Amino acid sequence: MQAAPDPDPSPFGQEGRAPACLVLHGFTGTPFEVRPVAEALAAAGYAVRAPALPGHGTTADDLQDRRRKEWCDFVEAESEALAAKNGPIVAMGLSLGALLALRLAATRPELVRGIVCLAPALRLRAWSEWPLAAMSRWNAAPRFGIPKLGGSDIRDPQMRRRNPGYRTQPLRAAVQLYRLARDVEKVLGRISTPILCIHGARDHVVPPFATDEVLRGVASKDRTRVILPESAHVLPLDVEKDEVCRVILSFVGRISGGEATGDRKQATGNGQ
Repeated sequence: MQAAPDPDPSPFGQEGRAPACLVLHGFTGTPFEVRPVAEALAAAGYAVRAPALPGHGTTADDLQDRRRKEWCDFVEAESEALAAKNGPIVAMGLSLGALLALRLAATRPELVRGIVCLAPALRLRAWSEWPLAAMSRWNAAPRFGIPKLGGSDIRDPQMRRRNPGYRTQPLRAAVQLYRLARDVEKVLGRISTPILCIHGARDHVVPPFATDEVLRGVASKDRTRVILPESAHVLPLDVEKDEVCRVILSFVGRISGGEATGDRKQATGNGQ
């Protein structure tokens, strides 16, 4: 058998037609986490950019002292550059990336044509959210990392081994993630763009009810909820990654065609 190629953690980009898609990875991750989605969009002819967020793709120590404003400013700059060439974009992201896509749609609605949220980290599992909530009240959290003993939350064992994200969670940066979630929670009602949320039923990092809170909070009339029964947190690399790509391509194609729809929530399913 031929060995799998080394994972490519570098940013991905390709020119193409509108709407351009900005695809954002998760906390401690790299563009490799969302590369299957970015490549599927590029293969369909869309302009795509999947960048590395500040503090990612370098060292965990580099991420430790990053502030959420750096992530937000970076995403705004990337979005402005894409929109200048192609018009309003589809902002999509995994976990932290989903929060940044939501914030962009709330604060810069003129840049956003649609949103795709993969396991949006509006809430975390209680065992991690409660300590972060407590530490968020401090001026500075302790400067250390928490090892990810089991690796990334991916049920596909090969992809869990290959994923090149950090093996530790920098605590100070995790507090910034928590604070960003609270910032986004306050502005959800300002979002009216079409939105697709996909969540894995077996997610051990972000509970599926986080997606429900996002969809209850936004003002969007065009809302789609998809729960994938076999997937964990890093959806684009997991066992239902082909379905993730299919649903996203369907959504982008539909909103770029201007089809008017109402609320499209689903409790479970393999599509829209």
